[in-house]
Amino acid sequence: MTGLVNSTGARSGVIGTTVGTPASSENALYFDAKGAHADIGSAQSDYELITWQSVQQNASDFNNATGRYVAPKAGKYFFYTHAVNNDVTSVVRLYLRKNNTGGSGSDTAVQARLPAGTYYAIGSIQVIYQLDVGEYVSAWTETGYMLDSEEYIGFGGYWVAT
Repeated sequence: MTGLVNSTGARSGVIGTTVGTPASSENALYFDAKGAHADIGSAQSDYELITWQSVQQNASDFNNATGRYVAPKAGKYFFYTHAVNNDVTSVVRLYLRKNNTGGSGSDTAVQARLPAGTYYAIGSIQVIYQLDVGEYVSAWTETGYMLDSEEYIGFGGYWVAT
């Protein structure tokens, strides 16, 4: 059986089907960031980069000072982010942006829109980006308030295949 490596080092996948490339410690790159480092959410009208309270990773490819995961090798990467809003008056927008480009509707930025009118609306994004060495992905917010503790907001990803 071939597949991807989980956090315990076990392989996952379907027998007879290759998922990604064969598992090994060499290609099992990942990071998981939790809790917004600063108060996110205000009357900002432009994109606001999110940096994180805690980051776990098995390499040094995520830089929390810049909020960027920088691809150490070319390939397909799976990224995810999630957040909970804390704003009944404003729509909250959460983005994953590749190379800090793109806006709503582009192939380099993906948006989750958390509706106004209720506390604790949950938004999440999952995307696979093709990255060349040195390209990067970061999480951003626009307008409204989000809860910033580790159980309410996060960003992570891992290498999938060449």
